[in-house]
Amino acid sequence: MNDALRRWDDWGRGWMDFWFGLHSLTALALMRIGVGIVLLYSLFVFSFDLTPHLAPGNWGDLAILRRDDPLAWPFSVFDWVDGIGWIWTVHLMAMAIAAAFVMGILPNVTGGALIVLHLSYAHRNPAVLITLDGLLLVALVYLTLSPCGKKLSLLPARRPKPRPYAVIMQDAQPPPSAWGSLILRTMQIHLCALYFLSALASLTPAWLTGEILTRYRMQTWENLEAIQSSIAMPVWAVAFAHGLTLLSLFYVVFVWIPRFRYLLLTVICAAHVIVGLVWGLFAYNALMIVLNVAFVESRQLDWLREKTEPFLALPWLHVNPRG
Repeated sequence: MNDALRRWDDWGRGWMDFWFGLHSLTALALMRIGVGIVLLYSLFVFSFDLTPHLAPGNWGDLAILRRDDPLAWPFSVFDWVDGIGWIWTVHLMAMAIAAAFVMGILPNVTGGALIVLHLSYAHRNPAVLITLDGLLLVALVYLTLSPCGKKLSLLPARRPKPRPYAVIMQDAQPPPSAWGSLILRTMQIHLCALYFLSALASLTPAWLTGEILTRYRMQTWENLEAIQSSIAMPVWAVAFAHGLTLLSLFYVVFVWIPRFRYLLLTVICAAHVIVGLVWGLFAYNALMIVLNVAFVESRQLDWLREKTEPFLALPWLHVNPRG
């Protein structure tokens, strides 16, 4: 009976340690910086199409959108402003808040504001939504709820007040965060689900035959259907499509095995780099690489941060207990 109770106790401790045993917040801070940079880049690129997509009298005219889709979400900050000048003001404010989020300035507040603004773009004109927007929103929700501003923050660290008969370490690390550990574990599981569902969605003839990987080159040709049916797909396209599908399908298994984890992360990140550069999906694949940081072990990230602090000598690399 004692052995059974001991096994149950060990199982319970292991279960609690799995969810709440990650003590480093460096991964969350790095993801905050990466997600913020991708969001800032996305907002910058959207600036070139802001007027036709959101301005009154164009594709994003509120009256036209509500007439075509009367059940659309009514909430959007852009619905509260009138005129292209105010729309640009809100857009520039969103970019400034995204920059503050990257620098770790009150990330729980700036992250919440970015969620509201990000939904405002989607609700004002749903036609502009792409896959990147949904992934950015999920990442923002996780990071806003997490203590991601306690490290790699621009705000100076608040020194603890000296107390009598006590020795205070000025550069002490923040205490372990059970909530931060829970958020990080949830992000890991969510990322595994994304890869697995992506693999299931790619089990189609168009993907497994490599047709999708070469289709963008054929769209400028005439008689596209005849060409696709008469030309065999390149061997590299078929091999890459099958390899990427297998990586995504077994990601959920091998990423939890320490001996295979970093090999898998290296290969999957290399695949994202290839897809991002060759097929023009830079922002989405960059964001996927950033989210994979969640699986890098805490002690290795902390070692990297400690090694780069003296070299860079930047104050924003220090710990911020107020994050």
